[in-house]
Amino acid sequence: MTRMARCYNLVLYTSGLKEYAHTILKLMKIDHYFTKVLHRMHCANHSERRFEKNLAILRVPLRDIILLDVRIPINFS
Repeated sequence: MTRMARCYNLVLYTSGLKEYAHTILKLMKIDHYFTKVLHRMHCANHSERRFEKNLAILRVPLRDIILLDVRIPINFS
């Protein structure tokens, strides 16, 4: 993480709640590497369980973004 933070502007963007995002970063002791934390309030809400991240709010050309997206399948049945 130290090397990544030296080379890149690290931003966490999650559809989770603000408290969740900050808690996870602090528990992992990596919160100081991130310059910005975006969360559910920064997402478009399409339904009760569907939030869409809008990369345009980063104001960075897409060619300059490296996106890591981790999705864990959830079965609501």
